[in-house]
Amino acid sequence: MRRVAGSAKTAMLNRFVSTPFYYFDAIQPMFRFTIRDVLWLTVVVGLAVTLWQEHRRFRVVNAALQEQQAIRRVAELRAKELRGQVIIDPSPQ
Repeated sequence: MRRVAGSAKTAMLNRFVSTPFYYFDAIQPMFRFTIRDVLWLTVVVGLAVTLWQEHRRFRVVNAALQEQQAIRRVAELRAKELRGQVIIDPSPQ
């Protein structure tokens, strides 16, 4: 195919290529991340996951500790009862 400098096809192609894509220019910055942004995101997610795991672990340890304290308290009350000491009901009224 012969190239003609002023053909309609060339004019249409030039117009298409030179037309700015305003839509893509507008949303392009939204998807542009730097390595620094990704590192900050990694730090934030890491801290959030760490705090969540520590909170869960604290709840489990706290529940186990309260259970051990209750068992110890019952054992102390039974020991006092076996020694003949007067036991007052420790539960609030």
